[in-house]
Amino acid sequence: MESLLDFSGVESGRGHSNRVFALAWHPDDPQLLFSGGWDRTVQVWDLRVQRSVRSIFGPYLCGEGLAVDGNTLLTASWRTRHAAQLWDWTTGELLTNLPAGDQEMLYAGALLSADSGKKVVAIGGSGPIPAVRVMTQRGVEVGAFECSSAVHSIAQGHPSVDGCPSALVCCAASVHVLPLEGLPFEM
Repeated sequence: MESLLDFSGVESGRGHSNRVFALAWHPDDPQLLFSGGWDRTVQVWDLRVQRSVRSIFGPYLCGEGLAVDGNTLLTASWRTRHAAQLWDWTTGELLTNLPAGDQEMLYAGALLSADSGKKVVAIGGSGPIPAVRVMTQRGVEVGAFECSSAVHSIAQGHPSVDGCPSALVCCAASVHVLPLEGLPFEM
């Protein structure tokens, strides 16, 4: 198998110095790949130059807690404070800390959209009451859904399954479909 990138760029100062748990492609640019993990960095990789072109320090990713849309990067960290954050990945600037409430210690995060292109943030992890919290990108909660165990993954549902926007949520040994219809999406 051919390797596109070597994530361990410790010698060159570019890359990860510990385990990588999350990957996300830029939805509009197939040459940009994002990675994050235990070294508290998110690396922005440009396949044209085959190296990391930006490093964002802070997020501690222990699962699929990475999502990209336009210039916005969502990180869902496994920590007790400021677990859900939005960044401008082009500058590395922190845009906002989203309220994760008792759902700190996050494993999963996703930027979800309706057919109209409106966006919400979904986060989940191993808090005292496992749940998925759905909020606007300004941090206004629009829904919370309890789960049977820790939330390990959240993905956009396919609209042809039930005709409305949904999220797929993976908890331990089960997958749930979370309807997003009727939630107050925002642009």
